[in-house]
Amino acid sequence: MHTPNGRKGAYLQSFDTGIESLRTALLGLVHRSFPGLRRSVRKNLAAVTLALLLLQRGGRSGNGRLSLSAIARALPTWGAPQARYRRLHRFLDCAMFSASGVATGLTRLIFGRRGRQPQLVPIIGDQVTVAGTEAFVMAAGFEGRALPVGIMCWSYPLVNGVWSQNQLERMLIASVADALPPGLRPIWILDRGYSRGRLLKEFNAEGELYVMRAKRNVKVKLGTGWVAIGKIVLPPRTVVRHSGVICGLDRKVPVDLIGYHDPEYKEPWYLLAPPRSEGLLPAAEVVALYRTRMRIEHTFRDWKTHLGARGLKLKVRKADRMARLLQALTIAYALSVALGADRVGRKLREQIEIERHLPRHGTRRTLSVLTVGTAAMARPQLAPAAYARLEKLIDMAADGRPLLPAPKKAG
Repeated sequence: MHTPNGRKGAYLQSFDTGIESLRTALLGLVHRSFPGLRRSVRKNLAAVTLALLLLQRGGRSGNGRLSLSAIARALPTWGAPQARYRRLHRFLDCAMFSASGVATGLTRLIFGRRGRQPQLVPIIGDQVTVAGTEAFVMAAGFEGRALPVGIMCWSYPLVNGVWSQNQLERMLIASVADALPPGLRPIWILDRGYSRGRLLKEFNAEGELYVMRAKRNVKVKLGTGWVAIGKIVLPPRTVVRHSGVICGLDRKVPVDLIGYHDPEYKEPWYLLAPPRSEGLLPAAEVVALYRTRMRIEHTFRDWKTHLGARGLKLKVRKADRMARLLQALTIAYALSVALGADRVGRKLREQIEIERHLPRHGTRRTLSVLTVGTAAMARPQLAPAAYARLEKLIDMAADGRPLLPAPKKAG
């Protein structure tokens, strides 16, 4: 490949086989999944995503920290280091990078673009702090991890007509719900910080399915009296359901209360579900769904520790810049996880994994799908096959097929 205008420049293809075809496939995926973004923005998004994908081969666990300089050096573009650094900053400061278009693109990447038969899909939501910036993330569980389908970042004080964090969270939930392909119905899985009366009331009015953990001091009306749910005695390892109870002294929202106490856990779980929803959400299923919430915590740990996001230092316009950077990181992360769960990753796992003697959290595995996926790209003898399979996964996603397997059918 000739350099433009005869200039000499560093280009990844010169010393890394398979990168050029991977770049072309990734560019096609971004163009098809993010049609709401300008073409120049899509090109830069693909370039930054590939840079982050390549940097994952370095294994940044422990004290490894990601930096803007490292991302700029890994960009698959022409030019001196200063030119790449300026291109990265143009991407981070691009006002045309709209959050709504990105949410639609991420759901297309994870769930595909084609309509399906009516199905329920659990969507986990939680908040994380990355390099001093707050982010609310909605994600779909996959192989012990959670693949984000929507991200909202902010910093204080709030600007642009936004008066509360609750408003930002509600905006992202609505954006993800609108972006899901036809036939998919979300089940919102949220922790204690989101079980507020207004959100419960809105979910009930809109017919949304949800599983939320309630705080111990929340009061519900059981029978003729009010009681704090933390005082409800639960038998060990037995799921207890109270249907159609009234939750909250101020808004008085009808819900189903599901209690579960495992002596191995620090506290009992008091879970809220839509009223009279036993048909779609049986009690045991509610507990199983909430148990998957920990997957998003694993993803946050992957971002901060294994991918080095805690080392990022953004000094100006932190929220907007972090949001754009996390979008690219999310695409790279999803592809690495998908590769680790694919046949190339399974083959490598057989070679390098030493299983535990006794199961822990229901598995004897010691390596995550992210670790296996990044190791596949890093090992010289396996890298060509890993790149080829990764390109195939990207092409499949570009054709509208999902990275995730089909979720359960709606009842």
